Amino acid sequence: MATSSIKETIETIEDVLTNQFSDLIKSVSFEKFANTTKDKDYPKCSFYFAEGGTQIQSNTNVCTLSFEFLDAVSGRENKVLRTKEVVSDMFQTASMFVNYLSDQSRLDLTYPVSIETFDNKYKDGLGGVSFTLTINIIRPCLSM
Repeated sequence: MATSSIKETIETIEDVLTNQFSDLIKSVSFEKFANTTKDKDYPKCSFYFAEGGTQIQSNTNVCTLSFEFLDAVSGRENKVLRTKEVVSDMFQTASMFVNYLSDQSRLDLTYPVSIETFDNKYKDGLGGVSFTLTINIIRPCLSM
């Protein structure tokens, strides 16, 4: 059964990240441009409303959220090896997260989910992955 509101959807995602992925993700924020220099708790997940992120359809409403899973690349002796580790780890974490949402939560996801890898995206030594989830929300019924 799908969630029934955008608020419930966001709260479900925050709960999953905070409680089910706390060993893999140390910091979670619901903001488009997370302050990556202020918060040094990595790995980190930042998520926010995607552009054009909500739609009303005939049987469901749709909410689209963008995600970034980030970890520190710089500050290590072998930056090339560390970049490979960070991108690989964040890809694996994102994959497990999407699978968990699909299998264990009340979220109805639309597939496929494309994941983009990056290193040094914000020029502050962070690497990881970004992706967008399209989530179907139960359309409210009004009786007249």
